Amino acid sequence: MLRTLYNRSGRVGRFVAVGALNTVFGLATYTLFIRLGSPTWFALVGGNVAGLVFNFLTTGGLVFADLSAARIPKFVAVYVGTYFLNLFLIHWLSAVVGGPILSQVILTPIMAVVAYLLMSRVVFATPANGGSESR
Repeated sequence: MLRTLYNRSGRVGRFVAVGALNTVFGLATYTLFIRLGSPTWFALVGGNVAGLVFNFLTTGGLVFADLSAARIPKFVAVYVGTYFLNLFLIHWLSAVVGGPILSQVILTPIMAVVAYLLMSRVVFATPANGGSESR
């Protein structure tokens, strides 16, 4: 039990560290697209597409120690789902805070929690432990 707790807390710590790296990459890509005059939806698509392979390698490899190609469809599905959630929330929040960049900055920690839960319970879940946690 102690080892399981250690592995989970270690995984959460790695997710946070890798998430910081992925966030910098994603925000930089998103901001670049916005600054180049792209509409919000395109900036999100561009950031997600550019980050997809990078994030699968960092999240799958460094956080969950699983780069199995069989995980890619669920990984992509989580990305698509979080994209649409993020897009909806950006449009809603932009009206309140005045713009898509600040909206994305505010939403980033919320989306990180959503992403971790989906990654750990859907994408990288293992049947051996009930499918609710990964290794």
